[in-house]
Amino acid sequence: MSGYCKECGNQQCICDEIEKLIFEPMESRDIKFRYVFKRKSDGHIYMIIVPIQILEEGHGEIFSMFKNDSWKLVARDQFVGLHEKNWKEIYERDILRSESTLRHLDGRNTGKISIVLRQVIWMDDGWGEKTIKNIQNYPGVIGFESKGIKTFSEFWEVVGNVYENPELLEGTN
Repeated sequence: MSGYCKECGNQQCICDEIEKLIFEPMESRDIKFRYVFKRKSDGHIYMIIVPIQILEEGHGEIFSMFKNDSWKLVARDQFVGLHEKNWKEIYERDILRSESTLRHLDGRNTGKISIVLRQVIWMDDGWGEKTIKNIQNYPGVIGFESKGIKTFSEFWEVVGNVYENPELLEGTN
């Protein structure tokens, strides 16, 4: 019975493929944190990206920063597992710029471009974004929050974060 599945007896079967998917070790996702420190003397911001493996093994520069009285831990932001259009990693509290073509209800192009700033946020059960500033022609509501940044991440560009670029938040609530 050459060419037949030992499990189900069919000639063209996917049992072996399913077994490989179930029993082969899965690749782990890339878990990283961006630690944000502020120097007490002058307010200078310093960021360190630390993979979870470094934290678990107790290595790295991060541990000396916790013990240094000159610096204060401001935040710990998680990598959301996505990259923006220039392949830069997206972290919690990053500020993203999105540019899109506005369309009429029937789908025709209006000839206008909408440019908006959005902040990456954690919502109840997943990553999301909050609209923080209308740069040009944005028809939506400032402060609007929505889940699911994965859908649009390849169209966005990281233009800063809330620590190093507070000016991007000016005029927001």
